[in-house]
Amino acid sequence: MNEPKLYEIPRIFDEAMMAGFDPETGEVTDALKAELDGLDMAFDDLALVCRDSIKRQEAIVLTAQAEIDRCTNIKKRAENKIKGVTGYLDVCMRSMGRTSIGDDIRGVKFKKLPTMLDPDSIDMSILPEPYRVYKPAPEPTPDKKALLKDYKAGTLPDIEGLKFLEGRTKLVIK
Repeated sequence: MNEPKLYEIPRIFDEAMMAGFDPETGEVTDALKAELDGLDMAFDDLALVCRDSIKRQEAIVLTAQAEIDRCTNIKKRAENKIKGVTGYLDVCMRSMGRTSIGDDIRGVKFKKLPTMLDPDSIDMSILPEPYRVYKPAPEPTPDKKALLKDYKAGTLPDIEGLKFLEGRTKLVIK
């Protein structure tokens, strides 16, 4: 007979109990005892194999998480270095009055950014209705696209405190 699978053992156990147990006398035959002991040992062996597999997979997960954390730290350090050197270069180029260095393949230049609504300047209490967006939440939010469109078209009414960020530049490194 082939070794039973872990999930089969409870069914085999129940079948053996039904076949070898005498309900009138309550006796269990020696053959049934031996079979039940064998099933019990097989169950323990298979359960321990499952446990070992789980422990191996947990070790893999821990190792993978440690590697992810290590790589995340490397990435964060590299991003911070890029940000720091870019800021340093930005300040130096602005202080020298330079707008570009190098050529189209390997160069550094300032790129003009599009006009943008300053999010800190929005006061929802005085923002006109056409410039509000109602999402599933009960609180309205500003319709930034409509505000920017009307601002660029020159049709935006005067709204107290509303500011647009224009003429900003971003350093582009090729």
